[in-house]
Amino acid sequence: TPLTGNIHIPVFLVEFTDKPHTLSATDISAAFNSPNYLNGQGISVSKYFTKQSYGALNVTFDVYGWQTAPQTYSYYSQGNARNLEMMIDAINMHNPIIDYSQYDNDGDGRIDGFVVIYAGQAGIAPNGIWPQARIFQGFYYLVIDGKYFGNIAAVPELGKFGDQFEIP
Repeated sequence: TPLTGNIHIPVFLVEFTDKPHTLSATDISAAFNSPNYLNGQGISVSKYFTKQSYGALNVTFDVYGWQTAPQTYSYYSQGNARNLEMMIDAINMHNPIIDYSQYDNDGDGRIDGFVVIYAGQAGIAPNGIWPQARIFQGFYYLVIDGKYFGNIAAVPELGKFGDQFEIP
């Protein structure tokens, strides 16, 4: 991912037949992109990156609306391999509506990153999906729209106490 300039990162919202979402896409988009998040009582993810880079990096998170995953939350919560499967499913189910090549911000042939927000709270297998980040650099078989997969983060929709969105 470039360390300077203006970049875009896709954010996928994923719910399940056995665990629907509770927050709106608008609420989550505000947490990622708002210049005045929580009326100045919080800081959006985008603003965090701008501040940390002293204004050299401006990230816009393109939040795509809620989609229902092909498997249930119970299925994906059965361990690390299924957590990864959920993230790849999220990318693939958004493929018909997204040209992923636009997310190779530095032109290196790799999508710079993905974020998956999944319905519910963080959990531990076999009862939940653990928040995590994955580096796909060595996965040369994962290609979409002519670009290799970049890094990915999976974050729960609800925070520790289950009543608001937070990034752990």
